Amino acid sequence: MISHFSSSSQIFVLLCCTVCGADISCRNEDGEAVDWFIVYKLPKYRVDDIGSGVEYMYLDSSKEGWEMSKYTINSSQGATTNTLNQLYMGKEYKPNGILSLYDHLIYIICCFSPLQSPAKQLVYLYPRFYNCSVPAAFSADLPQLAQLCADSKPQLSSNKRMEQLFSAGGEKFVSFAKSENFVDDIYTGWVAQELGADLLVESWQRQGHDLPSNCSLAKHTMNIKKIQLPRSILFYSYDDHSKWCVSRLYEDQVTCLGDLNREMGQLWRGGGLICSSNPLIYKAFRQVVDWYIHC
Repeated sequence: MISHFSSSSQIFVLLCCTVCGADISCRNEDGEAVDWFIVYKLPKYRVDDIGSGVEYMYLDSSKEGWEMSKYTINSSQGATTNTLNQLYMGKEYKPNGILSLYDHLIYIICCFSPLQSPAKQLVYLYPRFYNCSVPAAFSADLPQLAQLCADSKPQLSSNKRMEQLFSAGGEKFVSFAKSENFVDDIYTGWVAQELGADLLVESWQRQGHDLPSNCSLAKHTMNIKKIQLPRSILFYSYDDHSKWCVSRLYEDQVTCLGDLNREMGQLWRGGGLICSSNPLIYKAFRQVVDWYIHC
């Protein structure tokens, strides 16, 4: 697992992938089995306030919206710890696995089946693992992941790939993954056009390096500048290292969480997004958009 904490918000994408689903599952804040959950780590610097930098909001399918966790992101309790401890406690289990993707600000935790589909998407991202191991039982089914763990880059048949993923509970997600050879803004040049929706994009943008809101194609992308979470937690995008987007129109009901900023330098970087049409996830993210820049 990769762990990193800073004073800004972080997105972590942790995909819990299970083949048979009986032994390892995603666990909520109380340790109970859930199909998916999302954690939004709050930035330290906010409008008229300074936080701890390790607080987070929590969401799963049983909630009506974001809830402030009673735990911190670096504690030994909470949903993420409860989920990963199933591996760390040394349980005996059938061939299941947890696949971890890292970037900034949000954890989306899902139990995907089968494991091969998200593993194929990882190849396009070409992640640099802090720690990586593919058990012998997985090697034949996951040759690309084994190569990545050995710090060897598998050959790609294209510069981008889209894949439907299904949670253990049957919920559909769509994964967009691009290599560094797809030199374009993933939001404008691909995802918005593929989904057929105008997107509001939250990402970290440095002054002078940012990509402006773009209405040059059929579907548009517009930069979010300020977020308003429950409990009057207000912060600017510059202090928030998250990468996510929602459809501008409520009827489109699209939410994507990812690992790429809308910045010039990241056009040449591999990365991706996982998208959902779940109305609860969409409502949770769409209603926190406080201010965005029109084209």
